[in-house]
Amino acid sequence: MTRVQLDVANVAADQAVEVPDQTGVVIGRAPDPQRVEAPVDLKPCAVSSPGVSANHLAVWSSGTEVTVIDLGSRHGSWLRLPRDKRVRLEAGDVVQVALGDGSGDAPKLGRLEAARWTNSKDFGEGLTRSIQEWLGELGVAAKVTHQERRKSESPPDHPGRLPLENGEELGIVSEQTTSPHWHETLREVWRFVQRENERLRSEDATRADGTILASDEIRRAHARVVEAARRGARLMVMGESGVGKEGLARVYHRHTGRSGAFIPRNCSMLTRELARAELFGAESGAFTGATRRSIGAVERAHGGTLFLDEVGDMPAEVQPMLLRFLDRGEFERLGDYGGTRNSDACIVSATNRDQREALQQRSFRADLWYRLSNELVEVPPLRERPADIMAMLATRPARTGVPAIELLEKDAVDLLMTHQWSGNFRELESFIARLDGQRADARKCSELLARGTLEAVPQGAAPSGTTGAVGWGEVFERAVVAFGDDFGHVPENWDEVKELIEKYLKPIVFVRLGADGGALPSDADVRALSQKLGADRGTVAKQLQRYRERFSR
Repeated sequence: MTRVQLDVANVAADQAVEVPDQTGVVIGRAPDPQRVEAPVDLKPCAVSSPGVSANHLAVWSSGTEVTVIDLGSRHGSWLRLPRDKRVRLEAGDVVQVALGDGSGDAPKLGRLEAARWTNSKDFGEGLTRSIQEWLGELGVAAKVTHQERRKSESPPDHPGRLPLENGEELGIVSEQTTSPHWHETLREVWRFVQRENERLRSEDATRADGTILASDEIRRAHARVVEAARRGARLMVMGESGVGKEGLARVYHRHTGRSGAFIPRNCSMLTRELARAELFGAESGAFTGATRRSIGAVERAHGGTLFLDEVGDMPAEVQPMLLRFLDRGEFERLGDYGGTRNSDACIVSATNRDQREALQQRSFRADLWYRLSNELVEVPPLRERPADIMAMLATRPARTGVPAIELLEKDAVDLLMTHQWSGNFRELESFIARLDGQRADARKCSELLARGTLEAVPQGAAPSGTTGAVGWGEVFERAVVAFGDDFGHVPENWDEVKELIEKYLKPIVFVRLGADGGALPSDADVRALSQKLGADRGTVAKQLQRYRERFSR
């Protein structure tokens, strides 16, 4: 009796095929004995490895002789049999099928980059497409499919079957005899699927918290926040008010895996007198009104995450204390001088301003900036994320409980897509709250927007029967708000009123009168706009420039 040893990738090394005298076998992935003419009866011997050809070897035993025929396999065998040639072996010799030791140079696989998908509905399709394209670039003929996974089935353990987070199953089947490095290719696919499964889990958890994740821009920002949290890097989130910075800070906290609390503090609300006590705590009697010991935010965030919103507004007197804490993890409660304490808190900070100007003016310490911004993530404004506007309209109900998108005519949706949304999500939420449950066209939406926006609404969309006065109160209010942001108070004397009118109100008025469909007039429009308004071109150019410098940043 002849014993044929099988040594192939993904097959146990001690698997053997017994070939009794006057019998034979055809070995392969899908062996067909009818293909071989032999003096003995041949039986199929299937080997479940893509490194073995469909019909690889024919082996039969006759007395003391063993006949082996290579049936034109792609990789040959360890005996290096010439194709369709016969050799004679002594009984008991070993035949190894395919390149079981994985010898030879491994191909440069490269890394499977993140797939393009929106949510769990197109998750399987997106992964299938990415893997199929990647295999094509490698020159590997394989078919990739995805289908729903039956809940009653146990998780797949076959290397070509991969469970997906959305309840589907991905399958990979080789359509040709593969190289001995096929399983390394499969390992890279497994690593890729694991990364994508984790990305879907992470995004689904964030959406469950009410955060909108639809546009590529916010999803990229989300992925960077998650990665920073897993590395334990200090994170700085930059973006306009209302773009979702605190939501991303909570995403960071969730992915740190720490058991401590998430402690948010808005630095713009910290007075110079109480900022230190608010952040680092105070002993009883440390200042007037301190009747008992207070625990600061730094201490409360021990084992968790401290979120410092609007960190650029932190009082200068407290910045060195925060710097010391970031460097050493040490702090002192107010009134307990020399009583050094420690806290282990992850730090996330956020700002809605360009800190470069604050750094140049030395109102914010450069060394503190570098400590806080190990990882810097910028969140685009909502006007640059139309997919998130649509997602918000589709998921947020109006007063009647109906999703807002179902109440909007097409021209209304077009208007909302071109609106500037200076208040970002807060302004959009306010608009949705004003929908009364009736169908709304562009004119009605224009009226609803004008009630709460600080931007000029396109005049052509004004509701019929209006006098054109809608929104002018908001124009003046916007100018006053901008003045207050820059000076810290509303105008208090005539000189400040003149400053308000010249540098804040006039630029907004010129843009409102000259806006074409809500768009900011360009330099090329100066001549036409000066003729339209009856103002000289120098005045128009100056006011447009002031608007860009103050209101377009």
